[in-house]
Order: sequence, then structure tokens, then C-alpha cells
Amino acid sequence: MEYLTPITPQICDTDFSGNVNHVAYQRWFDHARISFYAQLFPKMQTIPHGLVTLKSTVEYYRFVNVLDTLVIHSRVTHIGTKSFELTQELRRGEELCAKSVMVFCALDFNLHKSEPLDDFKRNVLQKFL
Repeated sequence: MEYLTPITPQICDTDFSGNVNHVAYQRWFDHARISFYAQLFPKMQTIPHGLVTLKSTVEYYRFVNVLDTLVIHSRVTHIGTKSFELTQELRRGEELCAKSVMVFCALDFNLHKSEPLDDFKRNVLQKFL
């Protein structure tokens, strides 16, 4: 299952040539991820406690501009014992414009050590696998 987040480019997102600057893509992926978390964990007031980012990558495939209609497709692509992977695709219609892959790990902040994902988080994440 995927979670969809519409994106509306702003003039301030563009560079001198009229294309969206790469910094905006990361901001959009962050916005979509926070919206995705709100869908996953609706009763939480903040980002799920106990998760830290291990890896974040963005690949750029197509230029986008301020007039484009864009959507970010977010989905969980892997669940491990202590971590999970979130893949997000920025699309203009069916065309893939950019892709973000992030890996998050469950962490015991008191011990500063990774820990297994609890059953609650694992069950919620599996709905989007």
C-alpha cells in the first residue's frame, strides 16, 4: 500500500533557469514522510519516539518546474528486526522524477543502542509493506 502526498512547487523552489532546485526535493520528501508518519501513527503528537535515521539517499531522474503537478508515493519497502526502509518516489503523472530511500532504526535513547522494533510499530509498518 502507498501513501500519496500532493506537492505544489513554489517560485522560491526554482533556480535561475526555472527548474526546481535539488534542495526543494529533500524538503518535499521530509514533508511527505511527516505526513506518512501522521497516517501511520495518528495518535502520536510527534515523530515516533525511538526511531533514528541511519541512511538517506536521493536520486534525481528528471527536472521539474513550478507548473508541474507532482505527487510523492511513500511506502515501506523492507522491515528488518531493528530497522525499516522507506522508499519515496516523486512523480509527475507516471514519470519518475526523483527517488528517496531512507533507513530508520529503533534506538534505546537511554542506552544509546539499537533495539528490535516493537510489535506496535512492526504491525503498523506492515500495512504499508
